[in-house]
Amino acid sequence: MAFEQGASDLTADFLQREKQAAGVLLGDDETLFGAPSAGEHDFERRAHEFPALDDDGAFEAALSKSHDAPAVQQAPVVSDEEHFRVSYPDMDAPVSGLDAEDAQHAWEATAPRMQKETLYALERDVPAPEPEAEPAPPVTEPVDVGPTPFTYEALDEETEALRAWRERQADDVARREAQAERQRAEAVSRAEREMDEFYDNYRAQKEKNIKKNKEDEAQFQQQRQAELAEGTTWTRITKLLDLQHSQSKTIAKGGAGSSDLTRMKDLYLRLRREGEKAPGAAGY
Repeated sequence: MAFEQGASDLTADFLQREKQAAGVLLGDDETLFGAPSAGEHDFERRAHEFPALDDDGAFEAALSKSHDAPAVQQAPVVSDEEHFRVSYPDMDAPVSGLDAEDAQHAWEATAPRMQKETLYALERDVPAPEPEAEPAPPVTEPVDVGPTPFTYEALDEETEALRAWRERQADDVARREAQAERQRAEAVSRAEREMDEFYDNYRAQKEKNIKKNKEDEAQFQQQRQAELAEGTTWTRITKLLDLQHSQSKTIAKGGAGSSDLTRMKDLYLRLRREGEKAPGAAGY
């Protein structure tokens, strides 16, 4: 592997600037951010002196020079108090070696995560802007258009058309009331007349029915006396039963499935034929 002299110088300059920036921001505490040890100084020195591999003569010269170089001096031992002062320098001390912009870039490069978290916390704590209030619409003053031509006093004055309408309405109301009264009187008179006719017809029909009932009663009494005067008891019984012979229609009076009355009818007919000799013929 070959080490070019120009690339090595650029790397060394870059490392030196980073170390200075870290020392300015954090009190030159180079041990916390990769401070070079004695071995690293020796490596850089040897890298400057190490020639390219394609040059054998230069490689042998550099090798002999490295053997003749004196031993690297050991780093001095730092006490705890000096280490504390170096780690926590005075905040009022002026910044040397770098301007404010380089120091800011160095701090952002060494602590990007802390910066992002701080910015996020600040953005979260900032309240949202309030919406701007809309301007109120302009207030318009009422416009005076003058007095209205209509007045309520005009309603108190009755016009000719209104007076005529009121008269017509009064005439119509009177006419309707008279007609209603006349119809009511006619209805009452007709109802009274119909009631009188109903009671007259009722009384006439009642008298007629009474007379007819009396006539029917007298006829029934006369007929009964005549029937009792003639024949025997069994003759009258067979007459009431409308029984003339054994095949009389009395058989069918009971309907289908009724008891057969043929024997009883034969008995009544035999008693009637016996006449006065039959038991119970004279009555009781």
